[in-house]
Order: sequence, then C-alpha cells, then structure tokens
Amino acid sequence: AHWILNVASVFRRKKLAAQKQPLMILQGIAPSHFTEKVRSVPRLCIPGANTYIGDSSEILRYLCGLYGHTERGKFLRPDDMVRALELEMLFNKMAVSFQIYVYYYRTRDRDATIKFWGEAEPSVPQWQKLVMKAVYPLCKGFIFNGLRITPASAQSAFENIEKTFAEVESILSDGRTHLLGTDQFTFVDIVWASLAGPAVRHANYGGGRLTKVWPL
Repeated sequence: AHWILNVASVFRRKKLAAQKQPLMILQGIAPSHFTEKVRSVPRLCIPGANTYIGDSSEILRYLCGLYGHTERGKFLRPDDMVRALELEMLFNKMAVSFQIYVYYYRTRDRDATIKFWGEAEPSVPQWQKLVMKAVYPLCKGFIFNGLRITPASAQSAFENIEKTFAEVESILSDGRTHLLGTDQFTFVDIVWASLAGPAVRHANYGGGRLTKVWPL
C-alpha cells in the first residue's frame, strides 16, 4: 500500500525499528474501515502503551512530536509547516483518487487483483490467500461502496490525478529540487514519492515488487 510505504520510508530515514505484520486487504476493507472514516492500514502499535495510531498522516504527526526537534528529525518539521500540510492533504486526496481509478478498472480481473493484494507475497499467511478468493465479491462490494466508485467517479478521479501532477510540475518549474524549496528533502517529498509512485510505476518502487505483481 502506498500509505504504508509512506510511513515505512520515514522509519527508515530515522533508523527506527518497526515490525511489519503481513496482511492482505482483508483488514483494510472491514466495514469499520469506511464507517469510521479512517484507514485501518497503516496502523502504528506503540509497545507497552496499548495505543494504536491509524492513518499515515497521524503517524507522521506523532513521529514529528517525538523527533522533530532532533537534527535527523528536522525533515519532519519544516519551517513552512502550513504549506507542508497543504501539500500533504493534496497528495492524500490524489492517492484516494488513484485507488478509485485503479479499482474501477482493475477489479474486473479477479486473479490479477488478488495477486496485487498480496497473494504473491510469501510473508502473507496462506489462510488469508484462501479466504480472499472465497470472499472476493464481498471485498469488491465493500470497496466500491466505501469509495463510492462509479464510472463518473473514476473519470473524476483520473482528472484529479492529472491536476495534482500538473501542480507538482508547476511547483518544480522554478528549478527547485525539493517541493518546499528547501536544501534538504522534507517529509512532504517522501509523501509525494510514496503516494505518486504507483502512478509513475518506477522499477524500484516498493523494492521492485510493484511491477512484478502488477504488470501493464
């Protein structure tokens, strides 16, 4: 998931230890996923505190509070935080648009979709792979209902993706190498690279796994 990669990239930057739990999309499309208006993945579990933080943006705010004052954590607290949060919100909306557009077309092929959801990952428990095949129509229904996917919304999503890429291109047109015009990258650059990655389909995105499980 592009939101998971967003958080994972920050953890790697800070050299923080984290244990990932391999899951297919089963938990991500539970009814509460939509009724509570929060994403169930990624979800950060804080050991010993019995605390969970969901949604990548909220996780980044938590990490900013912990490490933003440190030298290596400066990228989490840029000087222009208002603009940073504006861009983060813009990119998050684009990522949802990408989900809508891809699911509208991709889920027509059940086997390809299940593979994309994690069937090809050795770390995913076998029982999840078996269950996913049995409940695929239900999963697809939850997704289409939760994201309100229709032919019209898919077209609107595509237009929003194009608009967002055009805005980023405009931002970078002055020659800057980072979105906020800083000398070093900030969390905004990580968010953009993570959430725009599936659309660009760089060969190394997600460690190179994306293009293997999702060929054009």
